Amino acid sequence: HFGTGAGGSYPTDTGTLSDDFGRGATVNFGLPLEDVTQYHLVDVSSDASAWCFRHNGIIRRVLSPNSPSFTSDSDLGWSGGGYFDGEIAELLIYTRALSTAERESVVRYFNDKYQFLETPPVPQSIQSFPVSTNQVSLWWGSGTWSGQSQLKTRVERKVSGGAFSEVAVVTGTSFIDQGLSANTTYVYRLRASADGVVDSAYSAECPVTTAVAGPGIPFGSLRIWLKADTGVVRLGDNRVPQWFDQSGNGNHAWHDLIATSPGAPLVDPTGWSGRPVIDFPGDRAFNLPSLSDLGQAEAFIVVKADSATSAPHGWGIWTMGGTPSGYPWIDGGILDYFGSSCAHALTVPVDVMVAYHLYSVSSSTSQWKAWINEMELIPTQNPCPGPFSAAPKLGSGNNPFRGDIVEFMLFSSTLSATEENNEHQTVSRYFRARYGLW
Repeated sequence: HFGTGAGGSYPTDTGTLSDDFGRGATVNFGLPLEDVTQYHLVDVSSDASAWCFRHNGIIRRVLSPNSPSFTSDSDLGWSGGGYFDGEIAELLIYTRALSTAERESVVRYFNDKYQFLETPPVPQSIQSFPVSTNQVSLWWGSGTWSGQSQLKTRVERKVSGGAFSEVAVVTGTSFIDQGLSANTTYVYRLRASADGVVDSAYSAECPVTTAVAGPGIPFGSLRIWLKADTGVVRLGDNRVPQWFDQSGNGNHAWHDLIATSPGAPLVDPTGWSGRPVIDFPGDRAFNLPSLSDLGQAEAFIVVKADSATSAPHGWGIWTMGGTPSGYPWIDGGILDYFGSSCAHALTVPVDVMVAYHLYSVSSSTSQWKAWINEMELIPTQNPCPGPFSAAPKLGSGNNPFRGDIVEFMLFSSTLSATEENNEHQTVSRYFRARYGLW
């Protein structure tokens, strides 16, 4: 018991976990993915920037920002919930949160001594796509591994004929390399890494040649980026209380684990031909940080609805405008208020909603446009500019969504679509190649 909250349970009589280490309130985790009856490493940190809890290197909860609160009367083996029934082999406590490199050194020490980390499988089936003159998209399979969406991968690159060097350590099973040269052949190889400590053997090599011309994905205006293969906090019952933003802005998606809630959205690790998807069963959604400061935006989402119609009430993939959306609406089309105060009713091709597809929408004071698989659904029209939501949701509109979401990008401005600089087309082509769409 090291916090000032009500203490924690490890585990409760139903198998769930909770902790108040360095906090004034207890944090609930739900069911653990790991078997806590086996020896394992718990790593928890608390400072003003964040509170983070890990099991064997896998993040199980992050709260940011955080208000540290440590007790003056600490206990080991007892918390507010009662006495611990188990065994402790070793404990280290530091007077500050460690850096990534420092934490990896400590984990390496523990793993050398107790051998609790599995050797991850070698990355398989590496595929690539030249997004632009200076960007390359890579994706691969990770085999069966319990922490798949947080499995680290060491990415090495060389110019054809040169020597390999490590260019990134990423989580998940996809990566977009940037800062490359036009019309140049690069060769990549990968190694999976359990918490940056235990590495797999090298993958096969993957060559790719960058484009001769064309713009890249405008990462400078990317506000939120969620991918089902990356940054998914997965509980033992496949619920997802947090989905980490990959834009670098910290705009994570979250669902509070409270007794009155039906639960967080679910992850299906192999839901789409071996690819992970986030499943929304019609009674739950993610919260997102406020978008009320936006005056324009553009969004891309790879999605599939469970049914082509949603009579009598209408479902919705998001709430990001003046009124929640319908996706699909009761007539089988789309009703969207993205960044708008008026409804935009869209007619969609038969059966497209029940297949994985790319929906994109753009909203500004001068225009409102939408596309499915790059087919424009309505012409430029009165945009009815309205406020972007101060309490946006993903997976809930007019009613909670029923279906799967695979990847979501939200840009804080509309993208260029001119013949000379078509950023919208670049992003769409990235999704098409990444998922084999249309």
